[in-house]
Amino acid sequence: MSGLRHRTAARLASCALAALTALTACEAPPRTLAWEPLPAIAPGTPYGLGVSALYAAEAGGALVAAGGANFPDIPAADGGAKRFYDTIWLLAPGADAWGAAGRLPSPAAYGATYALGDEVILAGGASADGSLDAVWALHPAKVRPQSEKQPEDRSGPTDRTDGVLVELLPRLPRPVEQAAAAREGATLYLAGGLSDGTPSTAVYACDADGDRSWRQIAELPEAMVQPVAAAHAGKLYVWGGFSPAEKRALDYGYRYDTASGRWERIGGLPDGGTLTGAAATALPSGLLLATGGVDRAIFTSALRLAPDQVSDYQRQPIEAYRFRRTVWLFDPATERWCLLGESPCTARAGAALVATGRGVALLGGELKPGIRTAENLRTSDLD
Repeated sequence: MSGLRHRTAARLASCALAALTALTACEAPPRTLAWEPLPAIAPGTPYGLGVSALYAAEAGGALVAAGGANFPDIPAADGGAKRFYDTIWLLAPGADAWGAAGRLPSPAAYGATYALGDEVILAGGASADGSLDAVWALHPAKVRPQSEKQPEDRSGPTDRTDGVLVELLPRLPRPVEQAAAAREGATLYLAGGLSDGTPSTAVYACDADGDRSWRQIAELPEAMVQPVAAAHAGKLYVWGGFSPAEKRALDYGYRYDTASGRWERIGGLPDGGTLTGAAATALPSGLLLATGGVDRAIFTSALRLAPDQVSDYQRQPIEAYRFRRTVWLFDPATERWCLLGESPCTARAGAALVATGRGVALLGGELKPGIRTAENLRTSDLD
């Protein structure tokens, strides 16, 4: 254990001391982001091995994490089965451990998360049986006493937890996973992804202040799986992601004008990288923060492997995949990306990035295909 603690401390030190560089397009001077450790979730359990693609947000001052997936028994390279989880976890401010606060109605991962004050909305995702059309609202601050708990009713709230009220909301028009999520005011967007294994070009919207039903508002110009998105001033921005048809990771995106209903192709990251597998979150300032993700060339090559070559691809050392160490900011007002810096801490795919009142938290994800990390981090050095 002492060796493990030493390696963890060394890794965090390298994260904190990582020198940041900036593109000439950046207006703010570069800074060093100091990443600090957050408690791991459920150490000593299969969940504690680390999960990716979990739902996560801040609500009522607490971090909320739910679901997720990993390979706890047999590695993916050896044909192991992926396990999905349904536990809801809460990390209160100043707490030194996550508390189990209940369960989702079903195990799930790879869905969209929207933070709305003291409420968290989860849309879509996947389970061992395929893509999900479920939409749930989590209310960490609205827990009824045990005597008031009611049987599950799909038309309204249902308390399935010890510390979080779970409300069943209107379902998505179709099951969706690995899609991009964005929000502008009370409007929630969900774009691209997969629907039961089939690439989706659908763009859905929901009025969180209305009846919370979802409707399709547009079709992406092409299918994008694992994209990221932002919304600002009536515009929806979506960046790749990978194209299943062309079997390549995309280095560009699209802008959708909600008033005219028109799409326009736009550039991606200035360094030509992809946002496939990246974690992204909207900051209170209105900027979009994106970290990590896969290497575009390596991932594109992997998409084109024959089935009997995949196992060997998954057995390579972590360094061979070159997961992205970059931290990017997108300013929708100027439509410019800025390289905030680089850090070994962010070299992961499928992580959850959460905007908090004290900065951002980076939860879980994978260090290489099939191998998760239980390391959770936070930084408040974004001002």
